[in-house]
Amino acid sequence: MTGLEKVSPSLLWEYNLDNFDWEEMSRIVIQRVCERGHLSDFYAILKLYGYSRIREIIKNKIKCFYHSNDLLFACYLFDIDVKEAAAYNHAEKRHKILDDL
Repeated sequence: MTGLEKVSPSLLWEYNLDNFDWEEMSRIVIQRVCERGHLSDFYAILKLYGYSRIREIIKNKIKCFYHSNDLLFACYLFDIDVKEAAAYNHAEKRHKILDDL
């Protein structure tokens, strides 16, 4: 893949990037960029994974964002209804469980 060196290594500080599997770890990479990335990191993941794949991962595979504003920003940026996002639905279930206690 091209552009791997453009994702800020500090976003993936705990991984050895010399043998990092960018395909298998795409969910982690996309989540970290959405939570803490700079504009150049967004360009890098667009080049690596493409718009539709990033959109699908945010919508269906990321179950939790560090802050709700990160989820809102990612949904806005990739044209996703926030209520369709797995992270939103996961948080709603968690809140319902806590409310029932």
